[in-house]
Amino acid sequence: MMGTDVVVSPVFEPTSPGNGSGSGTTAVSMWLPEPESEWVAWDGSTTEAGGQTVSLQAGLDYVPAFVRAGQVLPLQSTESSMAGANATSPDVLLWTLWIGKRRRPVQSGFDLFEDDGITEAYKTVTDGAASNVSTTTQAASSVSQTQVTISIVGTSGTFPGAPTERQHWYAVRGYMQSTGKSPSKVTVSGKDVPKIDPSSSSDFGFFIVDSVLGKNALLSNPEGTLIVRAGGAVSVAEL
Repeated sequence: MMGTDVVVSPVFEPTSPGNGSGSGTTAVSMWLPEPESEWVAWDGSTTEAGGQTVSLQAGLDYVPAFVRAGQVLPLQSTESSMAGANATSPDVLLWTLWIGKRRRPVQSGFDLFEDDGITEAYKTVTDGAASNVSTTTQAASSVSQTQVTISIVGTSGTFPGAPTERQHWYAVRGYMQSTGKSPSKVTVSGKDVPKIDPSSSSDFGFFIVDSVLGKNALLSNPEGTLIVRAGGAVSVAEL
């Protein structure tokens, strides 16, 4: 377990030969806790019930990981080093929610802690006290049978090099696998968001990642993911 909402199954056995391109696989047994929970594959492709052991195929390009349905996590683009400014304080955060098939009512949240990524000044932070060496960004989400809502509650604190402006975008992984259709309505802070072409440069709109985009889409989001480019509190209604 990574925290309470992510389950990862490391691979300790060598993979089978595969086709000579390094794409071999090996069987992995993975325990998913809590029978009352649903667990969604990291890429959103499948949903499994909790309270059981599932058998999966893992390889060099795929390590089995599942996220509790309804949980929201912040993601960023891949960086080769954490020393760069965009690695420690990315210009775009993609707040990603994993949606299960049952879409049972659930609420979740996430506190994102950031600092300069280099010094140990964060050790001076006291719980509940204003900080000048770190920031905390709070996000909240909720899922029901007909609606998904993700909102940024706020950011407190600061540190040298902290971003003064940042784009908050949103993603719902497993969206098409769960609903089978495009959303009838998407709003941000109460304003309707238009559907746009995935190749558009617009920073205000939504689209579904399709097979043409595949894993080359924003932040490597897989097919079937709903992407919303906009800041504010986003609501996906009438699933």
